[in-house]
Amino acid sequence: MKSKILYILGGLSLLTIASCNNNYGSYNEVQTPVKVKSITKSSIVETVNTTGTALATNSAEIKSEANGDYKLNINPRTGKQYRLGDKVKKGTVIVSLINKEFENNNQLESKKLNLEIAENELKAQKRLYEKGGVTLKEVNNSKSAFINAKYNYENAIIGSNKLKVIAPFDGVIVDLPYYTSSSKITTGTKLVQIMNYTKMYMPVKLSEKSIENIKVGNDIYVTNYTIKDDTLNGKVSQISPAVDPNTRTFNGYIEIHNPDRLLRPGMFVKASIITRKSNNTIVIPKEIVRYNGKKASVFIIDRNRAKEVNIKTGIETEKTIEVIKGLEENQRIIISGYEMLNNYSKVKVIL
Repeated sequence: MKSKILYILGGLSLLTIASCNNNYGSYNEVQTPVKVKSITKSSIVETVNTTGTALATNSAEIKSEANGDYKLNINPRTGKQYRLGDKVKKGTVIVSLINKEFENNNQLESKKLNLEIAENELKAQKRLYEKGGVTLKEVNNSKSAFINAKYNYENAIIGSNKLKVIAPFDGVIVDLPYYTSSSKITTGTKLVQIMNYTKMYMPVKLSEKSIENIKVGNDIYVTNYTIKDDTLNGKVSQISPAVDPNTRTFNGYIEIHNPDRLLRPGMFVKASIITRKSNNTIVIPKEIVRYNGKKASVFIIDRNRAKEVNIKTGIETEKTIEVIKGLEENQRIIISGYEMLNNYSKVKVIL
């Protein structure tokens, strides 16, 4: 009877040892709840971030070049006098100055008539010369008179334009000092400021560490708190080859495309300069990666267990990281509950 009891106890001991040696643990092992995600491929970009003030590419502050009585012109698009925020085309006359004495002394119409007379005279002399009716000297004298008349007329136009505030480029009125009609304006008075900010630029300072990865032509993304739902594009346009000794940074400029004028001159913006980009690659949350020395690993699901796999990583962003080796599409990766897991821990997938 004693030998039989010893035989039974020995058998139970062997079962216990066998159970302890099983990689998957006992049947009573606790299941750790985890959340998973199927691995798919996407894109990831590496960026260098910088901030600064966006400025208009074209800006003109126009002052009066003559004395005269103030007249704010009518905007044909609105039927009202020009006002702040109005869009204007190049050549638009925004403000006129009335000065009859100046106009009379300028003699625009008279000089225009003299030009027409000189031009007709030159044509007549050329026809006579072809028939032998006049000498070449007489033709050249007519040509000289025509050139002088042309210069006089062009100078008269320049003089006449001194009584006009003309938009030098397509843009938007950003400053329009208020003057009552017929106010006496003197030379040098500011009358209007125009900006074109469909394209903008921003001075930037780039660190010595990041400069190796940044080149002229690199694409950028620009954001501002007032345009949260829109991201503007642009490029790095200039980079200084010398380090600023005061800041230990490289000075540069970025160009911003702003076709819908969502960004306004003077706004503070964040620019993300793209240094590397990878398409059709595996991208996972950065926080789920475990590090042991130089080795990186994550947990995937393998037959209701957490299997730790080593990975090789690539591009990193603030929240994501590229996996270039170790994972495959459609594998289920653990994204929540991984903190307490060991290799081959039993898990329960929850939604």
